[in-house]
Amino acid sequence: MTMSEIVIRDARTQCRLQWPPGASQQQGADRRLGAQRALRPGASEMKDDLDYYTSTYHIFTKAPDKLEKETFQNIFLDVSHARLVNEHWELGKNEKSLKYVERCLQNFAGFGILSSEGKPISWFLTEQSCEIRMGYTFPKYRGQGHMWQMGCHSIAYFFSRKIPFYIHVAEDKEKSHQALLSFGFKNALCGWHQWKCTPKRYC
Repeated sequence: MTMSEIVIRDARTQCRLQWPPGASQQQGADRRLGAQRALRPGASEMKDDLDYYTSTYHIFTKAPDKLEKETFQNIFLDVSHARLVNEHWELGKNEKSLKYVERCLQNFAGFGILSSEGKPISWFLTEQSCEIRMGYTFPKYRGQGHMWQMGCHSIAYFFSRKIPFYIHVAEDKEKSHQALLSFGFKNALCGWHQWKCTPKRYC
């Protein structure tokens, strides 16, 4: 890769740009050096990795092989993840829901993504009616394809074991509808019944 080229990658695409179009390698290097002189923050400003200005500086002035690359790993959730799931579930956040999440993780499949630091950053669970639910991704990691990655992992798992599954999405979540349709799901245009079961100890 020449110094005048910028590589942009995500989970599914890769493109290579040369800016400006037709620039020679030396011209690209000169412009890069000029931009580096103009954009480089002082040492006191280089301490916050989440600062967008600093991040931009790192991306456009450091050699690609010197940049830290974050990797993400598919995992199966277990009961140790129950409290984390419950804390970020809109219908959870109480002791009853925590018990329910624990039972789901004990008896049905749960899927997640681990960051490079080994922390769950995205997940969803299945439950007694074969519904995929309780999905959540931390805001920092949204829009990066993690739900898509878990979807591939979970569907392969369900198909290999002939487990039926479905997803209920609220009518006002248009982006979620479009994402699921692009993944291959079909709309089931029909009514549905919600059932509620409360153990005697909580009555």
